[in-house]
Amino acid sequence: MESHPPESGFRIEVARQVTEGPPWRYEGRAHTPSSSYGVTAIVQGDKSVSVELASDAPSRLAPRVAQLVRSACALGAEPDAPPEKIVRWHGGR
Repeated sequence: MESHPPESGFRIEVARQVTEGPPWRYEGRAHTPSSSYGVTAIVQGDKSVSVELASDAPSRLAPRVAQLVRSACALGAEPDAPPEKIVRWHGGR
């Protein structure tokens, strides 16, 4: 299934690459209305998140991607393992 770009804001689609952790490594894409960028997020055991974006991505995306990943991990059903896949949309600027 091919996803369409968001009409506003951005959407992340990342999947956990390491099944055991912490840390857990997520890789995927951050989609804006006009572009798509590679993203890597590392989630530590205390649920802190660091983000690396593709070199052509706007730096303002990094803290927002971290916020979405942190939120998804906090809401995860299992406290010892964050979700395998995260798909979230952020509509703000």
